[in-house]
Amino acid sequence: MSLRQRLLVWLVLGFFFCPVVTWAGESATTPASQRLLPVWRVLLLTYRQVDVDYTDDSGKQHHFSNKLPDEEVQAAVWSFRQFPSLAYKHSKGEVVIQYDIVYPARKIDSVTKMGKNVWWMSPNDTRIEIDEHSPKGSYDSILVLAPLSNHATGEHVPTGGWGLAIPPTNWSNGGTYCTVGNAPVDMWNEPDVGEVWLHEWLHGACAHFAKKGWAMPKGDADAGGSHGYKHSSVYGWGEFYRDLMTGQVLDEGRRTGITKEAWESGPIFGKKFLVAADYFSSDTTPSYQATGTVAWTGRGGKNENVALGDAQAGKSNLQIPVRLKNTCVITARVQIPASGVGEDDSVGIVVGDSYASLNYGTKLAGKTKMSITFEQSQETSSEVTLAAGRYTVKLSVDLAAGTMKMKAWPDGGTEPSSWQVSGKLVVQGTDPTVGLQHIGQGTLVDDLVVVEEP
Repeated sequence: MSLRQRLLVWLVLGFFFCPVVTWAGESATTPASQRLLPVWRVLLLTYRQVDVDYTDDSGKQHHFSNKLPDEEVQAAVWSFRQFPSLAYKHSKGEVVIQYDIVYPARKIDSVTKMGKNVWWMSPNDTRIEIDEHSPKGSYDSILVLAPLSNHATGEHVPTGGWGLAIPPTNWSNGGTYCTVGNAPVDMWNEPDVGEVWLHEWLHGACAHFAKKGWAMPKGDADAGGSHGYKHSSVYGWGEFYRDLMTGQVLDEGRRTGITKEAWESGPIFGKKFLVAADYFSSDTTPSYQATGTVAWTGRGGKNENVALGDAQAGKSNLQIPVRLKNTCVITARVQIPASGVGEDDSVGIVVGDSYASLNYGTKLAGKTKMSITFEQSQETSSEVTLAAGRYTVKLSVDLAAGTMKMKAWPDGGTEPSSWQVSGKLVVQGTDPTVGLQHIGQGTLVDDLVVVEEP
């Protein structure tokens, strides 16, 4: 059996599920208003290389060395970035995932035995990075990309499945811990983008809430098939995850799972914030103030986002009023297109009358700059290297001080340790509009999240 076949078997049988289309998904037309919500902090350790020796139960020694090609890493991380949207959608807006991604340069040099001729990358093997990046109290969950398969040669370290998870323990500095193995590029879209990360994370989350007294179905995140749920070729196990994450799984005559009250009890380290979030998993654009060309591009439950602009060029944006009493952090995902770029193109986050943008137009004087613009022409900017692809834009907004700080980084890159540019915040009243804006011939935007400390 090939590695791809093994992964497909795990995908269907490892969940104890059967592949029958049944669920039409969910829809909503209004983005959630600001609410005090638990913000679950997640760290992804993205390992590219492994060089390990291990001995099987017969006494035979094995050596495995592997370095992941860039396209495998990019596909895995792209899938991971969709996990917060799935968590928010299936919990009906009761949990927000904030994540950081670290790309360790170190080769993994050991694996841990977990059963007969089965090994995995346990917290022992990732200890250096756990202690460096996730001291106790910093992250509720640690997720790991484990490069234990070479798809070109068929070699691999025998493991217990595509993903493996443990509850929160001191072993992982108090957070939940799980690994997801590298996979062929197209596997990350089957059956729903981000589902494998959600599934493994849920094992730890269910254990956390079970310890606090909430009843979980037998098998928690693996309980779908054994509890009568069916698989959809479009939405995966979404119907089951929705019921699991809203406390509606029927188990021996009682409702089980993570209820609204369970989510409200807080994540492992008890952090809750005032949040407004929209991952555009449904067409919420009618609820925004929109100018120019704005279109939701959801395609059968996969890769939903919003397209701004068209070939006519000009300014396109969508904005919604948000109350900003204290310092808040705003993040969004934006795209610099590979083609169809005009002379003055830019994309970014707009807050009130201030615009934090990545500028990439072919004839812009600040073509290689990110900037904060206010009052039409006044601008502060910083030189950056911009290329086609997806970026995360992050702002720190201080309404009282009237200032805004900005940073941005591409997929595959690491978040800058300091803010890259700061500028003036210009708003009218206490409820400025917050949204996404594009000047030019068209691009994609996604994942608008405002998190404010109460």
